[in-house]
Amino acid sequence: MMETVPAYTAAPLAPPPPAALPPSYQDAPQTQRRTSSSTAVLANPEAQFTTHSFEFVDAKNKPWGSLKVRSRANAPAKLPIFFDGDDIAGTLDIDLAKPEKIHSITVQICGRVTNAQDRSNSASSDTASSNAPFLLFEKVLWNSSMGKPRNVAEVGAGDESPVTGPFQGKLEGKYSWSYKFNLPSTVEVPVGRGDQKETHPLPPHFSESSVQAVCIYDISCSIRRGVMKMETSIKRQMGILPSRVPPPPSLLRQIAYQEQSPLCGPEIDPEGWETLEPVRFEGTLFNVQSFTMTCRLSLAKPLVYTRGSILPMRLTLASENKQALDLLGTSGAPQVALLRVIHAGRKAQTKTKMKTTRQSHSRVEGMAIAFPARESSPNEYTKWLDLELPLRPNLQPGFVFQDLVIKYNVVLLPFQTAGFVPSSKELLQTHPVDIVVKTSPSSPRAISYAPAGLKEPPKASYPGWEEIERFSVISGFG
Repeated sequence: MMETVPAYTAAPLAPPPPAALPPSYQDAPQTQRRTSSSTAVLANPEAQFTTHSFEFVDAKNKPWGSLKVRSRANAPAKLPIFFDGDDIAGTLDIDLAKPEKIHSITVQICGRVTNAQDRSNSASSDTASSNAPFLLFEKVLWNSSMGKPRNVAEVGAGDESPVTGPFQGKLEGKYSWSYKFNLPSTVEVPVGRGDQKETHPLPPHFSESSVQAVCIYDISCSIRRGVMKMETSIKRQMGILPSRVPPPPSLLRQIAYQEQSPLCGPEIDPEGWETLEPVRFEGTLFNVQSFTMTCRLSLAKPLVYTRGSILPMRLTLASENKQALDLLGTSGAPQVALLRVIHAGRKAQTKTKMKTTRQSHSRVEGMAIAFPARESSPNEYTKWLDLELPLRPNLQPGFVFQDLVIKYNVVLLPFQTAGFVPSSKELLQTHPVDIVVKTSPSSPRAISYAPAGLKEPPKASYPGWEEIERFSVISGFG
């Protein structure tokens, strides 16, 4: 059954400032509760941009030109970072100490998904269909047919108006050209060998050693000069991130966060929770006592979470065996994991079965912390546990692109505690969720209710990770 795709809210983007200064950070106010925050390399989207400078150098390593670009990174030495919808803007500056023949200057933005397996096994049906760029912008800043450019010393910095008519001479001194490209929110990519195309959100940058497929973006500048029209170029990678934000949570959840009061559970705030179907499992206590238990997992809605925050959950346990209920209702017994699943190659969007390879990969990204719910359980045969799954601030956002898919699932595994042996080691339940980068400016920050001192459990080791057919890869989000 296909899961309902949540609506995303477009986050407002700040225009580039007239001057590029390092961005500022604003910490969440200190409260009695711990608020989630992100320590990623991104600045506040409303803050001013950082300027990165990439230099052209001569044989003596002396700079004679620089490509400058403004980005949302928090330091010039960091990877330039942009959100979809941003302007990529900057300047190309050159300083020629002696006359030199320049033929043309070009700036280019390129994005592509490449797959290393293509080079070794291009006939395989599991490899990506094409390494052609899905994003390509190019601007000729100047060439000789545009006329003699004005020297900065002659008319002031930033004046790019050339003298009309073709120019066959040499350039000397300082020159500056500006450029600007607007990143789209979506791109069209070809499907098959015909003229058919499909539209995808602009994918985020992605590169990991465990996966052969990568999604890379770069900015480059090429200068053709000299009698032989030799090309001198600079190419640097940059990062693109999705600008979508989670929809607002339920009204009761927003009030709880704003007032730093306890969350209302699914019984009081059904609109604020996605309650999954109950699952039953059997087990043995201390090798002598068999029992049956029913558990029901509820996930905080909407099922879209910002990295660096938390994923709240409620676990309801029910059993006629009170001893089993007490044992499995302790903080360390529930095993709930966030599993990331990656598929690459031509079948990336249609795979439902896989073995872990360089084209398909799964990894546990975090484990939930469990603690007793503040509300009293309805009866002695039922126990409520609250859970929080910390989301690392550097999690890769989920996305679906032509030949590369990254999805997340919340996975309920068999309980683990001393004295308990489950009758089956099968996974109990999985459900898709989505991970984004930005928080909604109109929603309050999530609050952690976990008691101080609780630590995230060790990452679950499960032999079935290699068999991902139970995990939602096609359905769900994207």
